Amino acid sequence: MLLGEWVKVGDYTDDPNPPRELKLSAVCTVKEGLVQCFDFEDLYTAEFIYDRVLYSNGLVMTTYGNEKKPSCFFAAFDGTSLVMKDNVYYFASDDTYYYGYDNVITEEEYHRRIDEAIGDATPVEIEWKRIDEYGQ
Repeated sequence: MLLGEWVKVGDYTDDPNPPRELKLSAVCTVKEGLVQCFDFEDLYTAEFIYDRVLYSNGLVMTTYGNEKKPSCFFAAFDGTSLVMKDNVYYFASDDTYYYGYDNVITEEEYHRRIDEAIGDATPVEIEWKRIDEYGQ
């Protein structure tokens, strides 16, 4: 099961009521009769995001930071937990691209890693329902 929540979207702002959108927030499963939820924020926390998209290959891409050259992290549920598959960052202050936490890459490598992660997968449209409406 996928869970969503209202998250802050767009550029960072000090506005006490920033824009919010319903975005994918967690993957839940049942293991040994107990519900286990895995939250994307446990992998990487961003106060504001642009989007979080589920792709047909099971990958979820979260974009945040600079709108024109967003930082991205890619995660997938491997059957037992939510795992980070890749992450690329852009820092506008020094016009530098990174993957991981401290590996400098070129702009071409930044785009190649994003394209490679998505591959030929397409975005999956999620029809959100309230939890009490699920299964009806």
